[in-house]
Amino acid sequence: MIPCLAVWGGEKAMVKTIRMIWRKMSGLHGESQPENTEDLKNLYFRYATDYYVAARFAFFARSNPTAGNLFHHAVELYLKFDARAE
Repeated sequence: MIPCLAVWGGEKAMVKTIRMIWRKMSGLHGESQPENTEDLKNLYFRYATDYYVAARFAFFARSNPTAGNLFHHAVELYLKFDARAE
């Protein structure tokens, strides 16, 4: 075992702790599944916009492969949003 992991109580405990911290910092700890299609549409739009903004930042930071991947995900989610709108 790696010495620093002994402080955490092992690898599984470390992964569990990191997931808990990530969820708290990202705001996902209180978010539940959408109950209807309108909520799902709003989530698709929100996530698509987040991906689009991140892609623009990556593009202007000259991280082209990352920007392309993020733009791809943004377009995908915008298409899902549009498909739900009909």
